[in-house]
Amino acid sequence: MPDLPARETYWSVARHPNRPTSVQIFYALGWWEDFGDVWLGLGDHRGDSEFVIVEAHHIGMTQWVVDYVTYSAHHNVPAFHATQTRPWDGVEYVATFRGRPRVWVARSKHANYFSQYWCDLGAFGFDTCDAPNATTDVELFADRNLGNEFDSFAPGGPSTRLLDCRPSMLGRPGQECFWTANRFKGWSGATPDSGPYKDVLFSFAF
Repeated sequence: MPDLPARETYWSVARHPNRPTSVQIFYALGWWEDFGDVWLGLGDHRGDSEFVIVEAHHIGMTQWVVDYVTYSAHHNVPAFHATQTRPWDGVEYVATFRGRPRVWVARSKHANYFSQYWCDLGAFGFDTCDAPNATTDVELFADRNLGNEFDSFAPGGPSTRLLDCRPSMLGRPGQECFWTANRFKGWSGATPDSGPYKDVLFSFAF
């Protein structure tokens, strides 16, 4: 059973609703399948609508620094919900301080955490980041920009959605929707499934 099935990543950028000099970047990490916990495979399902949100502001003309990072961890799942927003000084970085944040991804479950320690404690011990077996950067393709529901430069302005229901970029059957409230099925059409991205995008003001 592979620990890291394929994912198809989309993104959105919006001005922060309460901090107008900051932007927030939404990474929709759409996994094809959640394999359940690494011991018994419990809780497995098709599709896994995980996400990471990075908030940053610029200092000077070209340099941006991280202010906050939100890590999805069983987002809005009763009893297991552990999604956290961490300030810049509670974040691990890949190389440059306040540059690219490091995200720990639970094996088979794909819940996102700010440290290996908290990953291993997640979901009452059913999540684990022990023996990490892969390191990768999140993909950011120009043609996968979701746009925004609300015009981030004019609060309350018209929708600037760019993409919604999309076929798989890697040949999977079916399609997935980001602004339409369809449950996420990992481009498979099968059930059980994961929560819709629309709810998350709305709740974080994208």
